[in-house]
Amino acid sequence: MKKYEDHIDIVIPAVLSKDGQKDGIKNDDYVKLLMDSVDKYTEYPYKVYIIPETRHKEEEQSLEELREYFNNRKNSEKCLDIQVIPSMNTSKELNDVDDKYTEVDNRMVGVSSFNKSLAHQTGIKAGNGKYVCILDYDCAVLNEWTQHMIPLSEEYFFVSAMWRNDIKIARDQFLFYKRSKFDEVDLIPDCTVADTSGNITRYAEDNNLEFYICINSSIYSNPSLRKYHVLDIEDGEQIYINSKPFLHHFRKGSAREENTKSKWREEVIKYLETH
Repeated sequence: MKKYEDHIDIVIPAVLSKDGQKDGIKNDDYVKLLMDSVDKYTEYPYKVYIIPETRHKEEEQSLEELREYFNNRKNSEKCLDIQVIPSMNTSKELNDVDDKYTEVDNRMVGVSSFNKSLAHQTGIKAGNGKYVCILDYDCAVLNEWTQHMIPLSEEYFFVSAMWRNDIKIARDQFLFYKRSKFDEVDLIPDCTVADTSGNITRYAEDNNLEFYICINSSIYSNPSLRKYHVLDIEDGEQIYINSKPFLHHFRKGSAREENTKSKWREEVIKYLETH
């Protein structure tokens, strides 16, 4: 029986320039703010795997700078390690197209979805923690969450931030599961069904396995909840667990203009300083 280390592996795919372009505005501040919030509100031991896309030399340089930043950063006592590692994706062919089709249902998705899925797999395979948490880089943690999430992962096959009814899959802006449950059936999130991580929804439904979808303020769920955002940010979605907001996903962080990003930075910093 495989033995796992008693911690959470947090896997963060990241785009370090605006829209991934060579001359794009750097996006590394998203990851830095996210880690500040993870450190503040995570009580269970964890390791972090940050997986930036490296489609050109500028992003490769940004990866090295981010690695140096975290090597020199003082982390929370609960943070056992932070690694910044390149994705297993080295295919120039993959990045020379705008869209691709999912293998199982032949749905057209952006190549960024395939890159993101490869980043997930890179981080998941790098770790050996008892639990896995996939987390988008343009998020901020708002409250302690592991005390609720770990019991849910024991009860359910996985926990997801939201459900997309148009494509019938749980989404992976936040995705949490017990590693052994996936390893036992040789399952790893990929981009073969509908979009990133859609295969795990398909597997769960095909095998009558229950999964848990968090209450959230997304346009696909309950946008009326946006009036209760604790950050003064209307964009994106606030995610709840046991009626308590624990995460804000800014959404499409790599495409944001600098003035919108500045608002995000200000709100997250203010929240972390006052709560």
